[in-house]
Amino acid sequence: MALRPDQIRRYARHVLLPDIGGVGQARLLGARVRVALGDPAAEVAAVYLAAAGIGGLALSDGDRPLDDAAIETGIACIAADRGRAHAAVVADRIRALTPDCAIVDLAEHALALADEPALPPLPGSAVADALVRGGAAACALLHALATTA
Repeated sequence: MALRPDQIRRYARHVLLPDIGGVGQARLLGARVRVALGDPAAEVAAVYLAAAGIGGLALSDGDRPLDDAAIETGIACIAADRGRAHAAVVADRIRALTPDCAIVDLAEHALALADEPALPPLPGSAVADALVRGGAAACALLHALATTA
Protein backbone atom coordinates (compact mmCIF):
# COMPACT_ATOMS: atom_id res chain seq x y z
CA MET A 1 0.00 0.00 0.00
CA ALA A 2 1.56 3.28 -1.11
CA LEU A 3 0.97 6.39 0.96
CA ARG A 4 -0.99 9.19 -0.67
CA PRO A 5 0.65 12.65 -0.77
CA ASP A 6 -1.66 13.94 2.00
CA GLN A 7 -0.71 10.96 4.17
CA ILE A 8 3.00 11.56 3.57
CA ARG A 9 2.55 15.14 4.75
CA ARG A 10 0.42 14.15 7.73
CA TYR A 11 2.68 11.32 8.92
CA ALA A 12 6.01 12.88 7.81
CA ARG A 13 7.60 12.48 11.24
CA HIS A 14 6.79 8.78 11.31
CA VAL A 15 8.02 8.31 7.75
CA LEU A 16 11.36 9.87 8.75
CA LEU A 17 11.82 7.60 11.78
CA PRO A 18 14.12 4.70 10.88
CA ASP A 19 12.08 2.27 13.02
CA ILE A 20 8.85 3.09 11.17
CA GLY A 21 9.49 4.70 7.77
CA GLY A 22 7.05 4.64 4.88
CA VAL A 23 6.63 0.86 4.98
CA GLY A 24 5.83 0.85 8.69
CA GLN A 25 3.38 3.75 8.33
CA ALA A 26 1.63 1.95 5.49
CA ARG A 27 1.37 -1.17 7.67
CA LEU A 28 0.06 0.92 10.55
CA LEU A 29 -2.61 2.35 8.22
CA GLY A 30 -3.58 -1.23 7.41
CA ALA A 31 -3.72 -2.33 11.07
CA ARG A 32 -6.89 -2.74 13.13
CA VAL A 33 -7.05 -2.58 16.94
CA ARG A 34 -9.85 -3.24 19.41
CA VAL A 35 -9.96 -0.85 22.38
CA ALA A 36 -12.20 -1.33 25.42
CA LEU A 37 -12.97 2.16 26.70
CA GLY A 38 -13.24 1.13 30.33
CA ASP A 39 -10.82 3.69 31.75
CA PRO A 40 -9.42 7.10 30.76
CA ALA A 41 -6.12 5.56 29.63
CA ALA A 42 -7.92 3.49 26.99
CA GLU A 43 -9.56 6.64 25.63
CA VAL A 44 -6.12 8.28 25.42
CA ALA A 45 -4.77 5.21 23.65
CA ALA A 46 -7.58 5.23 21.08
CA VAL A 47 -7.07 8.92 20.27
CA TYR A 48 -3.28 8.59 20.07
CA LEU A 49 -3.49 5.48 17.88
CA ALA A 50 -5.82 7.34 15.51
CA ALA A 51 -3.51 10.36 15.42
CA ALA A 52 -0.55 8.07 14.75
CA GLY A 53 -2.32 6.64 11.71
CA ILE A 54 -3.84 3.34 12.80
CA GLY A 55 -6.14 2.20 10.01
CA GLY A 56 -9.06 1.05 12.11
CA LEU A 57 -10.35 1.02 15.65
CA ALA A 58 -13.06 -1.19 17.08
CA LEU A 59 -14.36 0.61 20.18
CA SER A 60 -16.27 -1.09 22.96
CA ASP A 61 -17.83 0.28 26.10
CA GLY A 62 -21.28 -1.17 25.87
CA ASP A 63 -23.79 1.61 25.75
CA ARG A 64 -22.47 3.26 28.91
CA PRO A 65 -23.67 6.85 28.90
CA LEU A 66 -21.19 9.55 29.79
CA ASP A 67 -21.52 11.03 33.24
CA ASP A 68 -19.71 13.97 34.84
CA ALA A 69 -16.85 11.79 36.10
CA ALA A 70 -16.15 10.33 32.65
CA ILE A 71 -16.26 13.78 31.07
CA GLU A 72 -13.87 15.17 33.67
CA THR A 73 -11.27 12.42 33.18
CA GLY A 74 -11.58 11.89 29.43
CA ILE A 75 -9.77 13.80 26.70
CA ALA A 76 -12.32 13.32 23.94
CA CYS A 77 -15.49 14.19 25.85
CA ILE A 78 -17.05 17.56 26.62
CA ALA A 79 -19.98 18.63 28.81
CA ALA A 80 -22.35 18.68 25.83
CA ASP A 81 -21.74 14.91 25.44
CA ARG A 82 -23.34 14.09 28.82
CA GLY A 83 -25.71 11.16 28.42
CA ARG A 84 -24.37 9.99 25.03
CA ALA A 85 -22.72 6.59 24.66
CA HIS A 86 -19.00 6.82 25.44
CA ALA A 87 -17.87 4.84 22.37
CA ALA A 88 -20.00 7.00 20.06
CA VAL A 89 -18.49 10.20 21.45
CA VAL A 90 -14.91 8.95 21.10
CA ALA A 91 -15.68 7.72 17.58
CA ASP A 92 -17.01 11.16 16.60
CA ARG A 93 -13.87 12.88 17.92
CA ILE A 94 -11.57 10.45 16.12
CA ARG A 95 -13.46 10.88 12.84
CA ALA A 96 -12.98 14.64 13.22
CA LEU A 97 -9.27 14.11 13.93
CA THR A 98 -8.39 11.90 10.97
CA PRO A 99 -10.22 10.52 7.95
CA ASP A 100 -7.74 7.63 7.71
CA CYS A 101 -9.09 5.74 10.72
CA ALA A 102 -12.15 3.56 10.20
CA ILE A 103 -14.18 3.34 13.42
CA VAL A 104 -16.45 0.49 14.39
CA ASP A 105 -18.59 0.70 17.52
CA LEU A 106 -18.75 -2.86 18.81
CA ALA A 107 -22.07 -2.22 20.51
CA GLU A 108 -23.64 -1.48 17.13
CA HIS A 109 -21.70 -3.79 14.84
CA ALA A 110 -20.56 -6.83 16.83
CA LEU A 111 -21.55 -9.28 14.10
CA ALA A 112 -19.89 -7.24 11.35
CA LEU A 113 -16.49 -7.86 12.96
CA ALA A 114 -16.54 -11.64 12.71
CA ASP A 115 -14.25 -11.62 9.64
CA GLU A 116 -12.48 -8.31 10.36
CA PRO A 117 -8.71 -8.72 10.80
CA ALA A 118 -7.74 -7.30 14.16
CA LEU A 119 -5.02 -7.41 16.74
CA PRO A 120 -6.04 -8.93 20.04
CA PRO A 121 -7.51 -6.47 22.53
CA LEU A 122 -4.79 -4.29 24.02
CA PRO A 123 -4.77 -3.13 27.64
CA GLY A 124 -5.55 0.56 27.34
CA SER A 125 -3.33 1.65 30.19
CA ALA A 126 -0.23 -0.06 28.74
CA VAL A 127 -0.79 1.45 25.29
CA ALA A 128 -1.52 4.89 26.72
CA ASP A 129 1.55 4.77 28.98
CA ALA A 130 3.82 3.92 26.06
CA LEU A 131 2.34 6.63 23.86
CA VAL A 132 2.35 9.32 26.54
CA ARG A 133 5.97 8.60 27.46
CA GLY A 134 6.87 9.09 23.81
CA GLY A 135 10.34 8.58 22.51
CA ALA A 136 11.58 5.05 22.23
CA ALA A 137 8.58 3.48 23.96
CA ALA A 138 6.08 5.00 21.51
CA CYS A 139 8.32 4.23 18.57
CA ALA A 140 8.64 0.60 19.70
CA LEU A 141 4.87 0.29 20.11
CA LEU A 142 4.16 1.76 16.68
CA HIS A 143 6.84 -0.44 15.16
CA ALA A 144 5.34 -3.54 16.81
CA LEU A 145 1.86 -2.62 15.54
CA ALA A 146 3.17 -1.90 12.06
CA THR A 147 5.08 -5.17 11.77
CA THR A 148 2.31 -7.43 13.12
CA ALA A 149 -0.42 -6.10 10.81
